[in-house]
Amino acid sequence: MTTNKPKTNGVGRRLTAAQRADEALQMRLRRHTYREIAAALGYSSPGNAYRAVEREIAKVPREHAKQLLTQELETLDAAQRRLMPLIFDRKTPDLWAVDRVLAIMDRRARLMGLDKIGGDSGVDEFKVVLTAWAATIAQQVEDEDKTAARDRAQSTEGEGTHTDE
Repeated sequence: MTTNKPKTNGVGRRLTAAQRADEALQMRLRRHTYREIAAALGYSSPGNAYRAVEREIAKVPREHAKQLLTQELETLDAAQRRLMPLIFDRKTPDLWAVDRVLAIMDRRARLMGLDKIGGDSGVDEFKVVLTAWAATIAQQVEDEDKTAARDRAQSTEGEGTHTDE
């Protein structure tokens, strides 16, 4: 028969499930990995530690969730800033750094909900406006080219028919 013994926090203090989940969130806020959280608090896997943290985040009042989001975004920004010289300050960019920056950008987009922007985001309308604008410019250039060609032709004709008597 198995018994569910309360887990400890690593210093011998027994924790209830709620306390353990709260401690997992606190550890995550201190930038511990899920692997470290699982080991310290007795979760069977990093995935279970992740789920416990996510459940706790869902309980956090919106103000604290915004604070956590801000903190996560600042961390991503700092990591990206550290990687940018490996991409732009060299003759040949470090492909590992490029991959990491793309992963950071993807994570930022998911955190901010940018990956869920629907088709009515204004992008389609913007494309229509840009296409119309480009067509207008192309027509103006074509008209100017025709006018310049006609002016050259008239100038050349005028020189050929002019006679001195």
